[in-house]
Amino acid sequence: METQNRPISRESNMNGLRHRFLENRFRDIAKLYEAVQQQDYTFIHTIGHRLKGTIQDYGFPEISEIGIQLMQAATAKNPAQIEQILGHLSEYITNRLQARH
Repeated sequence: METQNRPISRESNMNGLRHRFLENRFRDIAKLYEAVQQQDYTFIHTIGHRLKGTIQDYGFPEISEIGIQLMQAATAKNPAQIEQILGHLSEYITNRLQARH
C-alpha cells in the first residue's frame, strides 16, 4: 500500500506558525504582568523590543507597535500604562485567534 504525500502549502504552513506564535504570546503576557509586580522594567523593555522586531516576520504590525509602546512605558517606569498595553495585547491576540476559527 502506497502512502500519498500531500504537499503542505507554504501559506498553510505560515498560518500554522502564526497561530503558534500568537498563542505563545500569552506566556509573554503572563511574564510581563509578573515583571510589573516586580518592577522589572528592564525585562519589560526587552520583551517589548523583541515584540517590535520579531513580529514583522509574522505579519502583525499591530503587535510591533505594541512592542514599541511597551518599551516606552518601561523606560518611563509606568506600571499602569504597561498593564493597559498588556490588556490591549491580550485582547488583540484573542481576537486574532478567534478570527481563525
